[in-house]
Amino acid sequence: MHNAAVVSAMSPSLAEVVWSFAPAQHRPPASLADVPTTSDEAERLSAELKRAGLTFVGPVSAYAFLQSTGVINDHLQGCFRALSL
Repeated sequence: MHNAAVVSAMSPSLAEVVWSFAPAQHRPPASLADVPTTSDEAERLSAELKRAGLTFVGPVSAYAFLQSTGVINDHLQGCFRALSL
């Protein structure tokens, strides 16, 4: 509940904060072994969310969130979705 209260009171909004950490360029990984678990953007997003008062938002969780929301596209090279997102 704590994080939900923080997110609902955030200004700028969570969406604006998250999209501000979108990488300028991101190359699709060649194989599953090449899919990272974190990035510079995720580390900076994690730090920003912690500054805003959220808890349990480490860089690995932040990276997974960036993936799940489509901010970072980690579909493998050759996947039809790699370039269409």
